[in-house]
Amino acid sequence: MGLKKLKGATNVTVSLNQGEALVQMAPLNSIGVEDVRRVVTKNGFTPRETHVVVEGTLSRKDTELLLTLGRDRRYVLTESPNARDKWAALQKVGSHDRLRVSGVVPDDAAKNIRIAVLDFAVLPEEK
Repeated sequence: MGLKKLKGATNVTVSLNQGEALVQMAPLNSIGVEDVRRVVTKNGFTPRETHVVVEGTLSRKDTELLLTLGRDRRYVLTESPNARDKWAALQKVGSHDRLRVSGVVPDDAAKNIRIAVLDFAVLPEEK
């Protein structure tokens, strides 16, 4: 299966020369970063650093910040050395707030996906 066949993919651009793929997903889709990386691997390529923009609900577990998407997809949020001010601001956001987070998933990401936060925005409450 190619990236264009991912359920919820609205636009896919691949550059083999640059070794990059841009996958835009429909809002409220059920595809996660790990699903895209799995397709890339199955097609004989090695996933590298992945830039993402995701929306979800913030929660805390012990000292970790988590972003939950839907019912069962959860990503650990981490500090990016390039955006320490954003990380400090994120610490002040309340649990259960909805966020849009842009960040980077390192190329060594395994099962537990971690997103190094570059920026975020608190979203209005859903009605």
